[in-house]
Amino acid sequence: MSAGRASAEADAHERLRRAILEGELQPGRAYSQGEVSELLEIGRTPLREAVRRAQAEQLLRAEPNRKLQVADLDPADLAELYAMRVMLEPLGVRLTVPQLEAADLAAIRRTLDAHVEACEAQRLEEARRLHREFHFALFDRCGERLRGEIGDLWDHAQRYRRLYLRERADEIGLLHLARRDHEAVLAAAEAGDATGCAKLSARHMSHVALTLFAHIDAPAEPTEVRVALELAGFVLEGAE
Repeated sequence: MSAGRASAEADAHERLRRAILEGELQPGRAYSQGEVSELLEIGRTPLREAVRRAQAEQLLRAEPNRKLQVADLDPADLAELYAMRVMLEPLGVRLTVPQLEAADLAAIRRTLDAHVEACEAQRLEEARRLHREFHFALFDRCGERLRGEIGDLWDHAQRYRRLYLRERADEIGLLHLARRDHEAVLAAAEAGDATGCAKLSARHMSHVALTLFAHIDAPAEPTEVRVALELAGFVLEGAE
């Protein structure tokens, strides 16, 4: 395969992936390949490879009549995503925190401060970007395979955040509610407490998962998240 073709296919996959994760292509809706090609300005040849990769990520399924069905929002999938994040992301945090220097921690502190400011100013896109940067910085130095897996889980989980919290105020509100969790996580990292930072990260993810489940017709305490937390050394707050 030529470098140009590989680059075109990678670009097509990223554009298709982002369109699904950010809700530009609507959950549960079927599109013709022509519609997707025109909407995203992707050629038919690179689109075929992009579709194959999106199917492997369970973001799309191809129907017999060649329609492309965007994965619907599924509470069971959401529970699995957060359970997997609870198991893997704290591991990435535990491995990364001991490698962080004072300059790294200062940069993460600046990111968190800027995130708080963006939330207060209702700048949603900026708040989303800084929120992602904050979390990714805390697991950035684990192994490449683990980092990639955590990043993919993060992206899939954010799809639910964007689409379940449809009102701008809902998402800003969730980011505000996470402020105390973020401060606790970073304080543990600044203190050099890698294990504590990892456990606080797991608890933070459980808070977000429960908030999302409160917005949908689903059990308030998804079993998968509870079991993952127990394995990580936590129980859900308020549980027996």
